[in-house]
Amino acid sequence: MNYPAPSILLPNRPLLISLLAVLLSACSDPAAVNTAEVIAPETISVETRVLHYQDWQGNIQTFGAVEATEEIRLSLDFSATVYAVRVDEGEPVKIGQLLIEMEQEKPRLRLQQASELALRAKAALDEAFLNLQRRKKLAELKTVSREILDNAELAVQRAQADYRQALATRQLAEKELAESRILSPVNGVVDVRAVETGQSVLAGTTLMTLQATEALQVQTWVSEKDIARISTGARAITILSSQPGTQLKGQVKSVGINAHPATGNFPVEVIIEEQAELARPGMTAQVTIEGLTIANVLLLPEAALVDRNRRRVVYLLRDGLAVEVEPLLSVGLADRIIILSGLSEGDRLITSNLERIINGSRISTAKDAITQ
Repeated sequence: MNYPAPSILLPNRPLLISLLAVLLSACSDPAAVNTAEVIAPETISVETRVLHYQDWQGNIQTFGAVEATEEIRLSLDFSATVYAVRVDEGEPVKIGQLLIEMEQEKPRLRLQQASELALRAKAALDEAFLNLQRRKKLAELKTVSREILDNAELAVQRAQADYRQALATRQLAEKELAESRILSPVNGVVDVRAVETGQSVLAGTTLMTLQATEALQVQTWVSEKDIARISTGARAITILSSQPGTQLKGQVKSVGINAHPATGNFPVEVIIEEQAELARPGMTAQVTIEGLTIANVLLLPEAALVDRNRRRVVYLLRDGLAVEVEPLLSVGLADRIIILSGLSEGDRLITSNLERIINGSRISTAKDAITQ
């Protein structure tokens, strides 16, 4: 049986010719090709902060209970020699009055040595970091072995550890020098004068006992991480659970040298100096203690860090483009992190729209902010 051949529907001949003419014209027109291929890159509007060296002082928050203050024993957590005792037994004293001076020549020398050590450690870290960056570039060109790159990375890690140790040593030396002048933490009376001029004393030895005449204190506990940042005489704010909107000013009376065996936390006593009449023994309270100052450091806002390929990086604004940098960082301080290496004073740090930014993104920005 013969079947009829299937019919093929063709477009209208004039219409087909017109379409072909348009396509051929587009292909032969260079301007049309360039317009299709060239797409203007997106410009991302961001906020930036300018890095600069600054002194940082953090606060430590903890909880405790109010208790009566009757007797105050003054001591040091390091060995020293008594240079002068400025008060006698039975003598009234006021808050902030100088009671005892310890010999200061050795603490000053230790601080000078620690500062010089920190400078050398920082220079060594910078050199190791630059060497690592060179090795990484050579590794990308496959001109150095993996072993050489690994050694460079280990050198940076060692230099980083040395610098952290040097900073800690300097901080301890600063603390020792600051505490070599013992001031009265309360208004009271000298009960026992336990040392004399020229006497050598060990850490923890009672130097003087005061009887408080108008004070309450808060007994609280501080973690091992924060205890090194607290010193005797540091300013403190107490907020009673019964008075949530009222701040009671005071200062640290003593910092314990032995941790609690069960918790590992260290005892800290804070004197309430103002509005003590609002407090009663047994009340619970939140205490904010002013920590030691870390001098002359670059601080990175933690919010500026982003994760890229399992690396924590930041983006700098340079010549209108985003430049990816992986800095070396130290400990975190509240919402700031100490920059060890990789960033410099004056760098413009991008702080917004980070989720849209990659290395080389075109950037526009308003006026810079200064890191605080």
